Amino acid sequence: MSKIGSYILDQQESGNLPDFSDNIQYGEYRMSLEIEKDIPIPRKMSSPIPFDDMEIGDSVFVPETNMNSSNVRTQASNKNTKANGKRYTVHKEDGGCRVFRTL
Repeated sequence: MSKIGSYILDQQESGNLPDFSDNIQYGEYRMSLEIEKDIPIPRKMSSPIPFDDMEIGDSVFVPETNMNSSNVRTQASNKNTKANGKRYTVHKEDGGCRVFRTL
């Protein structure tokens, strides 16, 4: 510790940081992980929302029993990419939400 006037600095504030290069816990943790080969990557789950089949002006109602609105908004946001040239917007309705294709 250091002292400036009546203020006492701890190690981090005074710039005297401990040396973590010999951190035994990190080394033990790293050594406990096993590298595995030829493990197949799980297939991506498909969305129940038919984004690819929608044309401009189309909409689909998604009941809350199927998906909550934040998940629907996330999926629509992921589909809103410049690469595919399509845009979707989501509006909350009673009992669910509606996805619109706008571009």
